[in-house]
Amino acid sequence: EFYQRRAQALDPTAAAPFRLALAVLLENELGRPEAALDQLEEIVRDLPTHADAITRIEAMRSSDGLKERAVEILRPLYESADDWKRMIKLNEDRFQLAPDPHERVAILRETAQLWEYRGGEPARARRVVAEAFKLLPEEEETRLELERLVEITTEWSFLAGIYAAVLIEHPDLANRRDVLARLAELEDEKLDDPRAALSSYRVLVRFDTSDLGAVCAIERLATLLADWLSLEEALGAFSD
Repeated sequence: EFYQRRAQALDPTAAAPFRLALAVLLENELGRPEAALDQLEEIVRDLPTHADAITRIEAMRSSDGLKERAVEILRPLYESADDWKRMIKLNEDRFQLAPDPHERVAILRETAQLWEYRGGEPARARRVVAEAFKLLPEEEETRLELERLVEITTEWSFLAGIYAAVLIEHPDLANRRDVLARLAELEDEKLDDPRAALSSYRVLVRFDTSDLGAVCAIERLATLLADWLSLEEALGAFSD
């Protein structure tokens, strides 16, 4: 009660030590961590760079019951301070707390932007967007963002591996044809692997027998590899 009265009677700067002492008392001696967080929130609302209060709020992120609220308090503080590294750490908690896959993808893409534009690390951004794409491979915007980052880092084999894994893990993928076509193009044009490209184009033609472009690619690759059975199969499927 003494700490509370002093905090209420003083200006925010002078009140901060009393609110901090009250928070410690509430958390450690009275078993009221939620009330302790109330006091810490009062401090940083008026003094957003108060190091001791921020440190104690950060510690509360480890408590399942307080994690979400602690993240909500810290996020605007780090945004206003342009502390992108800590924002990435907060996004890890936000990702775990988010129940909706679309929200999780949005958090991952936000993290990727921080790595690319604030951290100058497009390779790390690429890995984060890849996780977002694997989570919701039907989101075209995420796929295009992944392609952009792969082009910057020239990690074409990485992208081919992601596409191949998604096709296996999501057999009913709505945009399966587009992913198959892109995988075949990567193997053919970027990875210089005609055998793998031929295999992917064959799967594509089985999926869409009207794809003339895929049939022409099979004809070219099968002739190159002298794989006449693959050519016969593709021409037969197309003619049917």
